[in-house]
Amino acid sequence: MVIPFACTAIYLLISSFFFEEHYGLTSLAVGLGYIVGHITLLGIPSLWVDALSKLIFISGFVAVVGAIFYRERFVYIPLLLLVISGLLLDDLVFAMTIGTMSIVGWFCLDHVFRNRSGVSEILLALSWGIWFVTNAAVLFLASSASLAQLVFILLFSCLGSWIVCFKKKYSKNIMFGASGVIMVVAYGQLLIGYAVSELSLFSLITLTLFPIIIWVTGKIRQGILVTALIGLVVIGVETFLPNDEDIDLSKKQQQQLKQDKPTENILKNDTDNLDEPDINNDYGYLDDSDVI
Repeated sequence: MVIPFACTAIYLLISSFFFEEHYGLTSLAVGLGYIVGHITLLGIPSLWVDALSKLIFISGFVAVVGAIFYRERFVYIPLLLLVISGLLLDDLVFAMTIGTMSIVGWFCLDHVFRNRSGVSEILLALSWGIWFVTNAAVLFLASSASLAQLVFILLFSCLGSWIVCFKKKYSKNIMFGASGVIMVVAYGQLLIGYAVSELSLFSLITLTLFPIIIWVTGKIRQGILVTALIGLVVIGVETFLPNDEDIDLSKKQQQQLKQDKPTENILKNDTDNLDEPDINNDYGYLDDSDVI
């Protein structure tokens, strides 16, 4: 976790001497920190083989494009979120629905970064930290420890960028330049958890819409408590909600019981017949085998 934090902070510090208050700096910084942390954790990915490989290439693409065309982000970020949904989900209608939710969440993320509404930087950072920690906890409960670690890599990349921006006291909040890469990577991690691991649909939808919750509650100082409470609810639901394997196992057990029941009845009838033999034949006489 130190590596992505250090990469992001050092790159942003050096770049800030040459490009004062440039919004694209944070996009490159967060993207660089995440890519370095991803490779450190899982190694160099194969070219476009699995979902995690797709995510790291997409994150690099968004970081570069976000740095160059950050003013046109309202065009390519929504399109990219829909493309990611289509790549990782089989049902096209469901993919477009979840993708639309992620677009709304990204709009709120971008708005909060640009308009802080008088809320302190620390409270905002804590709110977004709760979102990341909740994502990591839920993905870990969904039997995906690697994805949970990648969430923390993204968190520390954002933290390194935020600390530099906070310490330099920029007149404008240039963190919103990284809103695209943050949402794309975070949303991609949740989609992979749902498509590949055991993340529930409830957690996927709630965590995708979590930026909306932060945007709504971010206007009040008690918003941090609301976001923490919702995060605990999502973690609790994911903990006690049966996963697909448990449901399939219970169905198989029920089917096995139904199959075993007729066999038990047949064995019981055979046993009863053995315990109470019929000593009379059809003609009312004893069989030779019954005579002692």
